Amino acid sequence: MKKIYSFLITSPVLAFLPQTGGGSGAGPAQQPNGAGTPPPSAGISSVQGVLNYICLAFDYAFWFLIALAVLFGIIAAFRYLNAGGNPESVKTANNTLLYAAIAVAVALLARAIPLIVGSFFGASGLQSC
Repeated sequence: MKKIYSFLITSPVLAFLPQTGGGSGAGPAQQPNGAGTPPPSAGISSVQGVLNYICLAFDYAFWFLIALAVLFGIIAAFRYLNAGGNPESVKTANNTLLYAAIAVAVALLARAIPLIVGSFFGASGLQSC
């Protein structure tokens, strides 16, 4: 049983890890400094720059929470199937499904918060992150 749970936990996490191209050109373009990402800018010079960093952080949070919701959904389905009519097991499965719904709700908030903060501080060109 523990092996199944560990597999269910590690599979979505490994699916979201960045994959390198191994020299096949499928990876990110190499910059002159040898890194896969461009060098950081000299600093944040506007509210839009702060909003870009907030968008990046909340974008990572969004995808992590969506993966977590999928994982909770799979675990809840597994618990429903193995409940066998036991009310305590069904209650545990219901709670797990509730956690999946909460993860989706928080993920949607992660998409909305940068836009709310940006409009509050007057960032221009707000459409989406």
